[in-house]
Amino acid sequence: IVDSQMYLGLRKQALANIEKLKQLGFSYNDDENVVIALIKSVELHILFKDYQLAQKDINQLKTMLTKPNNNVSPVYQMAISAYEIWVAAYVDPPKQSRLKFDQHLKQFPDTHVIFAKEMRYMDAIILSRTGFDNAQAIKDFRELIELFKGENEVYNALDVGFLLLDLQWKTNKKDYVKTMNYLDELSTFKYPMDKYKAQYLAYNKDYINAYTLMAELKAKSNEFWSTQDQMKLEEYQQLAQQK
Repeated sequence: IVDSQMYLGLRKQALANIEKLKQLGFSYNDDENVVIALIKSVELHILFKDYQLAQKDINQLKTMLTKPNNNVSPVYQMAISAYEIWVAAYVDPPKQSRLKFDQHLKQFPDTHVIFAKEMRYMDAIILSRTGFDNAQAIKDFRELIELFKGENEVYNALDVGFLLLDLQWKTNKKDYVKTMNYLDELSTFKYPMDKYKAQYLAYNKDYINAYTLMAELKAKSNEFWSTQDQMKLEEYQQLAQQK
C-alpha cells in the first residue's frame, strides 16, 4: 500500500502509514519493523527529492544499529549504507559520491550480489552526473529498465526511465521521444510522463498544447506538484498567449 501511495504522489497518506508501522515496531520492541518503516521513509523522501530528510532518516537508522542487543538482521546494515550511497549519488559532487560508492563496496563486497540492480542503478546515476560518459550511462539506464521490468518492478523501471529521459533531453531528442513513448506504455499514473510530453511540445513551439497539458496535470499530480512545475505552467501560458 505504501509503495502505491508513494508513487501516486499521495505523500501524506504514505507518511501516515509509515509512521503507524514505526510506532507499531516501538510498541512491540521490534527494531526490525522500525528499520523497515524508516527505510520506506528514506525511499519516499528520495522520490520527492527531499534529500535532507532522507539523510535524517538514514542517520536515525545508523543510530538504531548501534543499540546494544538490537534485533535487526545484519543485512540491514549493508542496506542502510547502500541507501546513504543513493542519496550521495544525487547530491554530492560525482567524485565524492564515487569515493563513497567504492568505500561501501570495500566494507560490504556482497552488496553487488544481494543488491546487484540497485548498486548498478546508483553507479549509473553517478556516471550520468559526471557528464564524461553519457553513452555508457544511457546504456546502463536502458538495460536497468529492462531488468526491473523483467522482475515486475515497474516503479523502479520508471524511475530509471525518468533519469534516462533527462539525459537524452540533453543528448538526443529522437531517442528521447522513443523512450518517452516506451515508458508511457508502462505507466498507469501519467503525471510524470505527461510532464515530459509537455516539455517536448514546448520544445516544438506547441505552447498551447504544452500549457493545456500542464494545466490538466495540476489537478491530478497530487503532492508531486512543485514550484518548478508551476513556473513551467506559467511559462507555457505566457508563450501560448504570445502566439
